[in-house]
Amino acid sequence: MTRQILKPRKLSVPEDLILGYSTRLGGVSHGSFAGLNMSANTGDDPLSVEQNRMAFLQDLGVRELDLAKPGQIHSARVLPALKPGVYPECDALITSRRGIFLSILTADCIPVLIWSDQSSAVAAVHAGWRGSETGILTKVVEGLKREYGIDPGSLYMCIGPGLRQQNFEVGQEFKAKFPKAYLSELEGRLYFDNAGLLRDQARACGLESENIEDLDICSFQDEQRFYSHRRDGQQTGRMLALIGRRYDDS
Repeated sequence: MTRQILKPRKLSVPEDLILGYSTRLGGVSHGSFAGLNMSANTGDDPLSVEQNRMAFLQDLGVRELDLAKPGQIHSARVLPALKPGVYPECDALITSRRGIFLSILTADCIPVLIWSDQSSAVAAVHAGWRGSETGILTKVVEGLKREYGIDPGSLYMCIGPGLRQQNFEVGQEFKAKFPKAYLSELEGRLYFDNAGLLRDQARACGLESENIEDLDICSFQDEQRFYSHRRDGQQTGRMLALIGRRYDDS
């Protein structure tokens, strides 16, 4: 199958901005990892993963050695990426440096990509329910304002593929964690709207509604195109989301 790169359909993307979300289509991994698996951390053949990543990054015109990678520990910690490499104790990265491409791995948690039309600053957010509960998106917007003087009204945000409310069943303890607006109950089962919460948190931080795009894709529901930890268990692949600015041609 042909590789796909998902991008915003409605938002305008600056010419110097590289961003995209991978799917599982078009890779060389086999078995439970079949397709374009981007992570070797759950048992896939590292050589297959290397081939998958190389192919996807080449499609975007990005090198592996230019990636900045958060450790993704289900925290709300945000760090500035001053150079490529691994940033172990965080779940979001921000940078204003060209040539550094922020990346997120997901298989149900929501990857959020953010950029500004007034600056080269960008952000990549790994937003599982724990991060959403502790305000990771709010902290990212605050970090962009503090570190780079970004006006939140200049920010654009794209919400990528992840577990959506109709398949995000949670325990009753979520009633104490989140407002009722993000919980629905059906036949005694409770479901959580993580994407809806992220959209509202972004607006509360000062982002304009028209600058927020939700691709509205459920990783659990679309088995052909996406990996899902909840659907498939621990031994499944990961998708990759990426954002960064090219160097000026001048």
